[in-house]
Amino acid sequence: MNSLTFTSFPIGEDIEKARRSLKDQTTSLTDFNDSFNKYCSGVKTLESNICSVFSKISGITEGISKLRGMSIISEGGQVDKNKVM
Repeated sequence: MNSLTFTSFPIGEDIEKARRSLKDQTTSLTDFNDSFNKYCSGVKTLESNICSVFSKISGITEGISKLRGMSIISEGGQVDKNKVM
């Protein structure tokens, strides 16, 4: 009874399945990371485009406000070229 008895059983297939599973998960995470980086890049581009459009709209609105405050057309219908932007 003082002796140790070892039992052997095949685990090679289990190890191979675990290796394949780990490899598949790593590939999935890499694909997710790549996709997420592309998504973030797209969001940054979209934000930049939106800010650009708002900036242009703001500039147009400012120009219209300035035009309202001055009369560039005389009562006779002549345009004052010095007041035209």
